[in-house]
Amino acid sequence: MRRLDLCPQKKLRNPGRHIRSLEKWSRSFEDFFPSPDMAYKGLWYNNIPIYQKVVSPPRTNSNLQKQCAQLMIEGALRLCDARPEGLLSPRIYVFLSFPDMFYSMVEVAFEPNPHLFFNSKENLERQGDDHNWWEYFKLTSNRIDDLGLRIPDGFNVLSTGLRRYDADWMSEPEVTEEWVIGEVTQA
Repeated sequence: MRRLDLCPQKKLRNPGRHIRSLEKWSRSFEDFFPSPDMAYKGLWYNNIPIYQKVVSPPRTNSNLQKQCAQLMIEGALRLCDARPEGLLSPRIYVFLSFPDMFYSMVEVAFEPNPHLFFNSKENLERQGDDHNWWEYFKLTSNRIDDLGLRIPDGFNVLSTGLRRYDADWMSEPEVTEEWVIGEVTQA
C-alpha cells in the first residue's frame, strides 16, 4: 500500500519486509495486462506501492533505491510478457524520479502522450510565469549506471533534469531527475 510518512522521526524498520512486499507486487504483473478501458487519457499507471520512507530521503539509501528500481523494471518486463499477441502498439515503461522515488510508477501508454518529456522535442527554456514555472535541463550524471541497474534487451533509457517552482508551495525551486526505462524513443 502507498503511504505517506506520517511519522518522519521514526527510523525505517525491517527494510527486507518492504522489499519482499514490492517483489510480490512486481510478480503480480505475470498474468495481468491492462485493457485500454482501464487507461485514463490513453495512459494506465501503477505507482510504486511502498511506504515513502523506504524510497525517499533521508531514510533511504542507494541500495534500497536500487532494489526498488530493479523490481519496478522487472514488473514492466512482466507486463511486456503478459501483453496480448495482437496488441503491439502500447508502450510499457518505468518512470523513475530521483531523489524522491515515491513518485515513481510503471506505465502503459496506449496512445502518444505529448505531455511526457520523452515524447516532445527537447525544450530547455523555462515554461510558466514568475509565480509557477518549470524547466528541463540535461543531466550530467548517470544515476542508472551508478546504481548498477540491469536493463533488459529492448528497453531504452531516457532522462532529463526537472527544476520546478510554485510560490504557493515552495520557498526554493525543487530539482529532480526524471528517468524513463522501457519501450520508448526520443522524439
